[in-house]
Amino acid sequence: MMLLPAKMQLKLGFWKALNFGLLLLLYLKRITAYTPRVLLPDYTIFLLIGFTVVYGLLLSFPKVLSKWLPSKRLHLLEHDLNLLFAGYTLLLTFWPRSYTLPNFLGHYGIVGGSLPLIALLVIYTTQRVSTSQKLQLTNLFSSRLLVLLGLAIMIAATETSKITLIVGITGLALIALLGITYSHYLVKR
Repeated sequence: MMLLPAKMQLKLGFWKALNFGLLLLLYLKRITAYTPRVLLPDYTIFLLIGFTVVYGLLLSFPKVLSKWLPSKRLHLLEHDLNLLFAGYTLLLTFWPRSYTLPNFLGHYGIVGGSLPLIALLVIYTTQRVSTSQKLQLTNLFSSRLLVLLGLAIMIAATETSKITLIVGITGLALIALLGITYSHYLVKR
């Protein structure tokens, strides 16, 4: 099971090429935005270097985890990590204010960045522990919503903290409600 539904899954090579292209686009965008008076506006060059390092780690991730995970699960995890990286890189491309220092390192930025990682943990740990396919499907559904909520919180963090708080609390309540509803639907089906 993956974050993307089976009908929307793409080859891993596509994700790697997309992520590489997005990184190049971000560097090009940063270079063209350079002005002599402002050397490093909003520390974005450090953020871009950080994104590049994370992408390099992402490419070497399968070799490191191949000792502990079966190859099929490792392949699925690699797809999901590339998808998350593409999502956050697209967010940086279209909403660069979400990665300014106060937003990115503030409370809401950390929450928005960690929700998709929590979603991955939920997906891959419940697959090992639980034997109920309905519970796995419910967790997968809720995890997909958590990823979207994390991106929404990062976007909302560019506005006031009240808006971000409303988006976060409303989003978590909706995820709980939709997860329970989906679980009941699966039981009755």
